[in-house]
Amino acid sequence: MILKIDGVDITPYIVQKGIKWTRSDLDGDEAGRTMDGEMHRDRIGTVTRMDITCLPLSSEDAAVVLNAIYPEFFEVEYIDPMEGHVTKTMYSNNVPAIYIDVDTDMWEGIAFPLIAKKPR
Repeated sequence: MILKIDGVDITPYIVQKGIKWTRSDLDGDEAGRTMDGEMHRDRIGTVTRMDITCLPLSSEDAAVVLNAIYPEFFEVEYIDPMEGHVTKTMYSNNVPAIYIDVDTDMWEGIAFPLIAKKPR
């Protein structure tokens, strides 16, 4: 797996099975159920999201990961299960981190979404 954010390879910081890929549909105004219960779709696009879970990291390594996802938008290079090797503009938000050990200066619980800026 390749996972680079603005050219920074964050793959070594990710726990095994720590990348969860999701495709979400974007429905238009005409989507929904009618009075007879039938579902009508008006898919106007799909958005890719990946939820990333990191290994416990030193403060130095945590800074590499957290600074990579800090900009409002950034380029993410990865292997997409539908599209293959791609680069997409993405963003992240709501990133927790738990300081676990003063002696070793370690952080755990760093997990974050990578969400595509534009629909497919």
